[in-house]
Amino acid sequence: MRHLFILIISTTAGLILSLNLAWAEPIAEARALEDDKAPDARLADWDLEDLMNLTVTSVSKKEQKVSETAAAVFVITQEDIRRTAATSIPEALRMVPGIQVARVDANKWAISARGFNGRFANKLLVMIDGRVVYNPLFSGVIWETQDTVLEDVDRIEVIRGPGGTLWGENAVNGVINIITKHSSDTQGALISAGAGTEERGFGTVRYGGTIGDDLSYRVWGKYVSRDEGFREDEAHDDWQIGRGGFRSDWELNSKDSLTLQGSYYDGSAGQELKRPTLTPPAFFDTPVNDIGYSGGDIQFHWDHRIDDTSDFSFSMYYDRTELDDFDTLADAKINVFDVDIQHRLPVMENHELLWGLEYRRTWDTIRSSPITTLEPSSRTLNLFSGFLQDEFTLKPEEWYLTLGSKLTHNDFTGLEVQPNIRLRWTPSPDQTVWAAVSRAVRTPSRIEDDVQALVAGTPFGFARAVGDNDVHSENVIAYELGYRTQAFTSVSLDVTAFFNTYDNLVATTPTPSRLLDQQFGNPVEAEVFGAEVAADAQLFDWWRLRSGVTYLQMQFRGESRLPGAVGSTDKSPDHQFSLQSYMNVSEDIEINGGLRIADSLPSLNVPHYVEADINIVWRPREGLEFSLVGQNLLDSHHPEFVDEFLSLPSDVERGAYVLTRWRF
Repeated sequence: MRHLFILIISTTAGLILSLNLAWAEPIAEARALEDDKAPDARLADWDLEDLMNLTVTSVSKKEQKVSETAAAVFVITQEDIRRTAATSIPEALRMVPGIQVARVDANKWAISARGFNGRFANKLLVMIDGRVVYNPLFSGVIWETQDTVLEDVDRIEVIRGPGGTLWGENAVNGVINIITKHSSDTQGALISAGAGTEERGFGTVRYGGTIGDDLSYRVWGKYVSRDEGFREDEAHDDWQIGRGGFRSDWELNSKDSLTLQGSYYDGSAGQELKRPTLTPPAFFDTPVNDIGYSGGDIQFHWDHRIDDTSDFSFSMYYDRTELDDFDTLADAKINVFDVDIQHRLPVMENHELLWGLEYRRTWDTIRSSPITTLEPSSRTLNLFSGFLQDEFTLKPEEWYLTLGSKLTHNDFTGLEVQPNIRLRWTPSPDQTVWAAVSRAVRTPSRIEDDVQALVAGTPFGFARAVGDNDVHSENVIAYELGYRTQAFTSVSLDVTAFFNTYDNLVATTPTPSRLLDQQFGNPVEAEVFGAEVAADAQLFDWWRLRSGVTYLQMQFRGESRLPGAVGSTDKSPDHQFSLQSYMNVSEDIEINGGLRIADSLPSLNVPHYVEADINIVWRPREGLEFSLVGQNLLDSHHPEFVDEFLSLPSDVERGAYVLTRWRF
C-alpha cells in the first residue's frame, strides 16, 4: 500500500509539472463569484491567483486571504460542493487533506483531523456560522443532525491544527467552520430534488426576498431519506430527516449590520446495538430500534465597523438537541446558550490587537436506560473565557509575528491556558513560509465524569465503564511548519508538516474495588506526526484538478482496556489520497469526477479501499440544471469504519442518483 501511495504522489506531481510547463497559457479573466442569480459564473473559470486570494475568517477571527494565513487552511467552496455532488457536509469533507472521513453505517459518520478518529471523535471543533455543534454530553459531533441547504453554503473553512487560542476547548486538532451565504446572495426561488438507489429521495425548497432596500431574507426547507447500508444479515440503518429554517440580514447603515437566523429539524435513524448480556456464548444481543432526533437553534449577530482598521461584533445563540433511544441512553435533552463579544483595533503602527470574551451555559436532562446511567441525571455547566491576540509587523510585506492566548474556566477542571505563537515569512508575493507552536486542551465530558455503563457480559457478571470526577483535560503541544506557493500561473501548492505531543489522554484502567470495572482516567500519552499536501492545477481554462495527500503516524504509551478508547494506534489511516477533476466540456455540459484512496485499519479489520465518483451536469437553459451522479463506483460495497463499542456497522454501497436543480 505504501508503494502505491509513493507512485501516486510522484506521478501526480510529474503530471502537474509537465502539463504546466507545456500549457502555461494565460487563464481566462476571473469572473464574478457564483451566486444564485448567476449560476453560470462558475469558480472553474477563475484563475488560481483569485482562489489563493479567497478570504477566510476562522484562522484569526478576522478576514484574511488564504495566501496570507499562518495555518494549514483548506477552503471548500460552493463550487466544490456543487461539482462533487455531495449530498451532506461529511461527503464534502472527504477532499480535505488531513481530515479522516469514514462512514460507520448508512446514517453515522466518524470524522476527525490528524488522527484519533471515531464515531464521537472529540478533538475537532465544528461550527455552523460560528455556532458550536460539538456536543457537551459525550464530546463529539452528531453528524447526522448537522445539515443545511448545501446550495446556501458559501464556503467551509477547515483549519488543521490547534485553534484553542481563539476558539477555546476542544479545538485540539482542528476547526471546521461552515459559513452560509448572506441572504442578499440567495434571492429568488430554488427547487432541487433527487432520487436514486441509495439516496432514496431528497429535496429542497428555498425562497429569498427583500423588504425595503436594506433588509433581505430567505426561508427554506429540505428532506432527506437514505436507504440501508449493506450487511450479510440485513442492516437496519436507514435514515430520514426533515429540516427548515430562515435567515435575515439587515444593513442598518454603513457601519452596522444585523443577522438573525434559525432552524429546526426532526428525523429518525435505524440502529442495531451490541447490548451486553449474561447469556453465553456471545454474552451480547443486537436489539433493533430507531433513534429519534429533533432540535433547533436561533442565532443573532451584530457587526459594527468603527473605521477601516477597527471593528466590534456581538453574537448570541441558543441550541437545543433532543435524542430518543440514542445508543444506550433512553433519551437526552441538551441545551446550550452562548454569548460572545469581539473587538479588533490597532494599538500602534505595526500592531493589531484582537480580544474577546465569551460565556457559555449548558444544561441537560438525561433519562437513563438499563444499560447506561448518568448521575446526576441533570446538570448545569458554565464556561467563561477570554482571549487576547496581537499581530506584529516585524518587517512590512515580509515578516509577521502573532502572539495570543486564551484563558478559560470550566466546571470540570477549572482554569485552562491555551497560548499560541505563529511566525509568517513572505519572501516573495507568491510564497509564504509559516511556523507555529500551540497548546490546546480537550475538557472532560459528562460521560467521562458521570457515567456508569454496562460494556460487556462475562460468566462472572457485567463489566462496567465508570466515570470519575477527577478526570483531567487532555493536552496537546503542537509544532507546525508550512509552505504555500503559486510559483506558476496555473499551479498552487500547500505543504504542512506537524509533530504533536499529547498527555492526559482519557481512557480506562481497572478499578481497585471491582475487577470487572474500568474507570475513566488519564493513563495514555501519544506522539503524532505527519504531513499534508494540497495541490491545485488549472491545466486549461476548461479543466482543473484539485488533489490532497495525507501521511500520518501515531505512537501511544499507556494502556486502555475499554473497546473504542484511544489506546489503539490505527483507527485513522496512515495514508490518504484524493483527486478531484472539474471539466467544462462545453458551455452547457460538465463532467466532474473524484478518486479517493484510504489505507487499511488493521485493528478494526477494515481493508484499504479505492473509490471513484462521477457527476455529469447538463444545463439546457439558464437557471435549470440536471445531474447524473455515480458514487463508490469501483466496488459493490466496502467497509470504512467499525464502531467497536456500540452500533453494528454496515458497508458503503455503490449508488447512483439523478438531481434536478431549478433557480428562478
